[in-house]
Amino acid sequence: MNDLFDNILSSAKIQQSNLPVVDLTTSQDFASMGEMLLGKLSLIENCCDTAAASTQKKYDARTIKDKIAVRKKELTALESENSALVDTAKRQEKALRKLNASSDDTVEAQQNVMKLKSQLQAAQKEIKLLEERRHDLLAENRRLKGQVNFQQKSISGEAQAVPQQTDEEIRAAIANLKQKEDELLERKEREKKAYLKKMTSLKQQKDTLAQQKADLEQKIKEREMQLKLIHEKSKKSIGVRK
Repeated sequence: MNDLFDNILSSAKIQQSNLPVVDLTTSQDFASMGEMLLGKLSLIENCCDTAAASTQKKYDARTIKDKIAVRKKELTALESENSALVDTAKRQEKALRKLNASSDDTVEAQQNVMKLKSQLQAAQKEIKLLEERRHDLLAENRRLKGQVNFQQKSISGEAQAVPQQTDEEIRAAIANLKQKEDELLERKEREKKAYLKKMTSLKQQKDTLAQQKADLEQKIKEREMQLKLIHEKSKKSIGVRK
C-alpha cells in the first residue's frame, strides 16, 4: 500500500511535507506506520478534491462514499477470512490435543505431531497479519469519512484554493489511482487464493497424519495378537512335554 501511495504522489507531483518516515520492512511501530500511510492518503485525497473543485470537475462526496463502501466490503471479507482462520486454528489445536493424549510414542508419529504444530503456528501468524490489515482498513475508513465533510465544505466554497492542474493532469492522476487500486485488489485476490491452497494442503496433511496414526494402531493390535498366539502355543507345547 505504501508503494501504491508513493507512485500516486510521484505521478501527480504532490509534495510530501511533515510526514513521518517509517521503514515498513524493519519497523514494528504500527502507530507510526498508520500515521504515515494516512498522511499520504490525505495528501492524495486533498489534491483530488481541491483540483476537481477548481476545474468544475469535482471529485464529489459520492465518490468518497463509494470508496468507503468498497472499504467496508473489503473489511467484511477480511473479517470472514479471519473468522475462518480462527475456526481452522481451533480445529488444529483440538487435533493436536488428541494426538498428544494418545499412547502412540513412535518416532514417526511424534515427527508428524511436530510438523502439525509448526503448521498451526504458521496459521496463527497469518491470523495476526489479517488482524493488522483489518485495523488498517478501519483506520482508513474513518479517515475517508472525515474527508466527506471536507469535500462538502470544498464544494460550498469554504475550501482554500491551491495551484491549479490541467484537466489532463487530473484525469491522468485519477486514472493512475484507479489502476493502482485495481492492482491492489488483484494482489489481494492472489494472496487469498494462495492462502486457500495452503489451508487445503494443511487439511490434506492432517488427514494423512490421522490415517497414518490409525494404520499404526492397527499394526500394533495385529502384533499383539501375534504375540498372544505365540505365547499360547508355547504354553501348550510345554504342557505336552510334561
